[in-house]
Amino acid sequence: MDTEAVFGSAAEAVSRARDGQGPAFLRCRTYRFEGHHTMERWSKARYRSAEEVESWVARDPLPRAAAGLAPEQLARADRQVAELLAEAEQFALSSAPPDPAGACDHLYADGLRPRAGAAP
Repeated sequence: MDTEAVFGSAAEAVSRARDGQGPAFLRCRTYRFEGHHTMERWSKARYRSAEEVESWVARDPLPRAAAGLAPEQLARADRQVAELLAEAEQFALSSAPPDPAGACDHLYADGLRPRAGAAP
């Protein structure tokens, strides 16, 4: 939830990797404003108080990051995002529907071999 901290940590990890010190792992924790699945909205599942959610919304990193941009930069970014979303929507609407027979394709990892002595 802190874009500046993530940027700084990522920059440090990249620098270390480029210096030959190996890879790094960043553990980034965030808060989900909405439920994990739309069913939570439909079922009116309430496992968090409105106050809890509001306290996290107040820490939303997007408005903080946007505050650091000049108005014209923010407008340009908003316009680019809107254009990308419109392109993605048009692509989805003009594409053929997927074949239901492939619904389970890539659901599980491919190429795994059972350990020696285990039944396939």
